[in-house]
Amino acid sequence: MLLTVLMPVFDSGKYLEKSVSSILNQTFSDFEFLIINDGSTDNSRKMCDLYSDLENVRVIHKVNGGLGS
Repeated sequence: MLLTVLMPVFDSGKYLEKSVSSILNQTFSDFEFLIINDGSTDNSRKMCDLYSDLENVRVIHKVNGGLGS
């Protein structure tokens, strides 16, 4: 992997599909896509999990504490 794309997520389920698709549809393909769900209370967790089985995508769920924690 030459590049890591980091996407923090908190209660943004209604934007996730479009955002994730935008990253995954790039012509550059040698990247790791790291999605960090920061304790969302909407459907974000379920939506993130839809992408977790893709080869270059990793999904991390954590207790809400902000991106830096």
